[in-house]
Amino acid sequence: MSMFRLSSRSVAYAAMFLVVGCGGAGVQTDGGRGEGNIPIGKLSYLQGPIAISECAVGQNSPLTIDSQGTIWANQFPIGQTTITIATPTSTDVLPVVLGVQQSGVIAAYYNVPSKNTVVTGLTISLTNGQAPVVGNTYAVSIAVAGSNLAGLRPNMWINNGLGYFDANNNFVATTAGSGSICAELCGVSATLPITVH
Repeated sequence: MSMFRLSSRSVAYAAMFLVVGCGGAGVQTDGGRGEGNIPIGKLSYLQGPIAISECAVGQNSPLTIDSQGTIWANQFPIGQTTITIATPTSTDVLPVVLGVQQSGVIAAYYNVPSKNTVVTGLTISLTNGQAPVVGNTYAVSIAVAGSNLAGLRPNMWINNGLGYFDANNNFVATTAGSGSICAELCGVSATLPITVH
């Protein structure tokens, strides 16, 4: 079992398609910010810097990824949406439940698993407490069980707009209510139910 302490990196990405929702609209290829004004999350590539190839988004809403890996979008409707990260080697589907808080709710990774990579389970925990309080920050740890996991990090997201991930991928609680922190790697997912007080 491997324990990953997630951290963000400032790099660019290539051969990557990011699709939100069920349709395709708006394509940004120059790494510019486009028209979206909400930084909904971050996409990091841990195996070295490469150039952005193409990004697309559905729901007739522009989405871009800038050179720092920030994913910019317009406000999405509250509720379930699907974010798909497709690369030449893998496709990851993140079923995100968006709330009012939409900034920083996704920490995604452009993973390139080997043909021998096997993920058998994920376990999520908040290292300083399972009962978050508005205004406090909590480190997120994800234990990954499996083999040949070098260079891979789980994607993670926050459901129901309870907070955001800071620059170090800590969970910052901003809104009282119930929801979850979720993680996914190579098709294996886990959910940590949380209630923010």
